[in-house]
Amino acid sequence: MGNDATRKQANSLASETLIIVVCILMIGASLTVLYKKEPVRVEREIAPLSFRVLTFNRPVSLQRLLYSLSNLGRRRQDNTSVDLYIYVDSKNTECESQQKQQRDIIRVKEITESFQWHLGNKEIHYRTVHHGLRNQWLAAWYPVHLMAASGFFEDDIEVSSQFLEYVEKILSAIANRRKGLKNNEEFDQCGGIITEELRINDHCYPTTCTGNKQFMSCFRVRFTSSWGPIYFGTFWKHFMDWYWTVTWTPHFKPYTTDNNGDRDYNLWLRQGKDVWSPWLKRFLEETEYWFIYCKPPRNNTVWLRNYRDIGVNTQSYREISLPRLFSGDLSSFEIPCIQSRKLHNETYNLDANKTYMYSSDPPL
Repeated sequence: MGNDATRKQANSLASETLIIVVCILMIGASLTVLYKKEPVRVEREIAPLSFRVLTFNRPVSLQRLLYSLSNLGRRRQDNTSVDLYIYVDSKNTECESQQKQQRDIIRVKEITESFQWHLGNKEIHYRTVHHGLRNQWLAAWYPVHLMAASGFFEDDIEVSSQFLEYVEKILSAIANRRKGLKNNEEFDQCGGIITEELRINDHCYPTTCTGNKQFMSCFRVRFTSSWGPIYFGTFWKHFMDWYWTVTWTPHFKPYTTDNNGDRDYNLWLRQGKDVWSPWLKRFLEETEYWFIYCKPPRNNTVWLRNYRDIGVNTQSYREISLPRLFSGDLSSFEIPCIQSRKLHNETYNLDANKTYMYSSDPPL
């Protein structure tokens, strides 16, 4: 009797073991199938990109800007989204024409809410108190992802339909360049991308690039602007941390030392204008950041243009001759030689040994 019970127990245990083994094999097989069907996930190499629109009481200007943004061609190269953040300032109680201001703000809200953004998510942030121009900029972004990039647009800007493709080409070129670097020190001081037209004539052409591609004329510049810049997270976080530190210093004013600073930036500070760029100008004087700028491949065209509509710091309309926005095919153009893993600094336009100083009518 005892032996029979032992045999039954052994057979039962063997059966259970066999069932467990079969189950494990089946689960393993199903996981293998799922693994084969699941695409290999790799870390995104191109920086996350977003756009930020700063607006207040200029509905016509805003509508023009949003229309131009809606004409940006396609989704990003890696098929990720470009999220849009719109910051609508609250009423200014010191404004003389309160009724007109209120009507304009209501119209701005209607425009932002009805606007359809096809490249990603859209978020609207309504200020509950009046921020003004400087605080609109400085309260729009504090980067969490330091590899992120974000474009800033005041509402009197209009962009080319190839604007996103231009920015993408530079971000992609930087990502490809990073692959060939043992460390990323080469771009540690790169603050972003300039999209305002810069009148630069002194530049180098690539000497070691091969193939049938055409190359844009590109530069490293020690200049930035408020006309649609693309700022990198590392730069903007550093600037914001610096800003909050120096504002705690009693009586600190961000005066600059060059001639343009005294003519424009320092003058605005003495006049008490609602401007933020003197702070950025002073920060650039204290750091070594540089920016990438590439000329449009068609003469007398620009990536964006500024209508300089009546606003906080523009009290009267000035009729100006606006440049043509670039339109055309960018697919055959490359950022010169920056993709080469065997690249030496002297062989491409963004020459690490040259810093192009540029000064123009500075941004407000």
